[in-house]
Amino acid sequence: MAIPIPEDMSWEEAGATQPLAIAVQLGRRAALTANKTLAIFGCGPLGLLVIAVAKAYGVRKILVFDIEQTRMDFAVSYGADVGIVTPKDDGSTEALAFSQDFTKTVIQMHSLEQSVNVSTEASSAKVCAQMAVTILKAGGICIQAGLGKQLTSVPLFLLTAKELSIKGTVRFRPGCYADAVDLVGRKKVDLKPLLTATYPLTKAGEVF
Repeated sequence: MAIPIPEDMSWEEAGATQPLAIAVQLGRRAALTANKTLAIFGCGPLGLLVIAVAKAYGVRKILVFDIEQTRMDFAVSYGADVGIVTPKDDGSTEALAFSQDFTKTVIQMHSLEQSVNVSTEASSAKVCAQMAVTILKAGGICIQAGLGKQLTSVPLFLLTAKELSIKGTVRFRPGCYADAVDLVGRKKVDLKPLLTATYPLTKAGEVF
């Protein structure tokens, strides 16, 4: 089951293929292909790697959302086309109405026609889970990757009326590691900007 790595791949990059394999599996679940549009909620490691996979697969336009400006800025520098700081829900508006109003504004501002084909929720926030649904065009796919609360309300009327699909994803499946290594080996994905530090195993406790 071991996957050989190219001679020119560093051990640091090889170690980072595990989270990349998770993003590859997400890309499979979302059926990411050229000419599609993608919205990613959450610019943590998984969100960033989904950007990398989406770019490698030729996705036409990638929008990223985060509540932290610095994380969103890095996501744009890493390949996203549009970065948007998501406003915090102060509770003054009903949650679903808040999500719908925000995504409607985003669609109009960025000329998205009928919204996006695919959305990825990688933040675990309830409001983002709802935005990931409200931003989809008819027939769109929402990939739920964030591990949020066990129960989160979803607008079922939109799910039905727009014939949307909501899929879950976790970890990776057979072949994802090989695809991840291949993407890095062919320079389709650059993991180096994501490597912030390295430590010996003797300091593993400190790292955690």
